[in-house]
Amino acid sequence: YYVLPGLVGIDLPPLLAGVLALSFNSAAFVAEILRAGLTRVPAGQYEAAKALGLKPVVTWFKIILPQLLRAVVPPMVNEFTMLVKASSILSVI
Repeated sequence: YYVLPGLVGIDLPPLLAGVLALSFNSAAFVAEILRAGLTRVPAGQYEAAKALGLKPVVTWFKIILPQLLRAVVPPMVNEFTMLVKASSILSVI
């Protein structure tokens, strides 16, 4: 919020600057959590679904997503908790 006007000439309202900062930071962590969750699903699960002749949509909703959610929910709850805690910093701006 304090650096952007001097460096780039962008003057944002304080609330918007804070929300954007928290959003970009949280988006990076959420993307990494989802990537790690997808790597946790074994490749054999995709191959088995293809061997059974399942459509990609059915494969994702019936096989991949349940396993992904089991791996992703705890870190996502942690990220949400950290986001709520970090939102108190917006009062400084």
